[in-house]
Amino acid sequence: MAIKFSGITSGDPTVSSGIFWTRTADSVTGAGIQAGVTLQVSEKSDFSSLITAPAVTDPNDDFTVKVDLGGLRPGVSYFYRFLASDGTLSDTGFFKTAPDPTSGATVKFGMSGDVDGYMRPYWSTQDLKTQKLDFFMFNGDTMYETVSGSGATLSPKTADPYKDPAQALKDYRRKYLEDISVVPGGGTYPGITNLYQAQGLVSAWDNHELGNGQFINGGAPLILESASGKGTDNTAYDVNKTGFYINHSIGFAAMQQAFLEYLPIRTPNVIDAPNDSRSDGTLQLYGAQ
Repeated sequence: MAIKFSGITSGDPTVSSGIFWTRTADSVTGAGIQAGVTLQVSEKSDFSSLITAPAVTDPNDDFTVKVDLGGLRPGVSYFYRFLASDGTLSDTGFFKTAPDPTSGATVKFGMSGDVDGYMRPYWSTQDLKTQKLDFFMFNGDTMYETVSGSGATLSPKTADPYKDPAQALKDYRRKYLEDISVVPGGGTYPGITNLYQAQGLVSAWDNHELGNGQFINGGAPLILESASGKGTDNTAYDVNKTGFYINHSIGFAAMQQAFLEYLPIRTPNVIDAPNDSRSDGTLQLYGAQ
């Protein structure tokens, strides 16, 4: 069975490390398959000198893998790619470490978000490889759960994560893959592949990663959810430190899992706040650089 790469990307740059992401699939059917891969990183475009790191894509994470590679130099541009166990090479991506904080370096970056399927094929990203950005702030709504396209290009809406978390997880994975795939039914532009490959990403989430419904109101207890599952006004609960909150629910966990699988984000810390049930035991998906 020949292997193909669904895509590559990188992100979360520090002065000495970065996250490098890929997914492996069957070259004929496109279905995810587990495979051994080797990350190759080099300061030279011909990869004549290499830093390497072996990894295995994980079926529990939809056959994706993220390599947290250290030992890099600050403020340095790197080329990277993946080599599969059958000899298949991925495309080449570009990544730059953060500058030394005392260097007074000039930083060039881009920022956007809202990858709505109706906007395919995302022409505004097509020249990012020529921009040579130091990083791109992927500022939320990194996919949309809504219906997009028509006919052969139709992408149906995802299942409701409140009512069917397991199916919603499968559907959200599909939506992320559509973002980095050639538009079905015609056209050759591969979604936001250029955005993913052109530079490292610093990624955040917003309402669409959370179903654009009840899970975006994470401060409200589940018991207050309306019959429609669309959430309630939660302002009265901003200071309430008791109860079982939306961000501890199965549906929220499913949406969070898809986001973490498909974005090059370092594994978050688990928050230890025993006096605040809203945040205790949740993942720290916030920070500063």
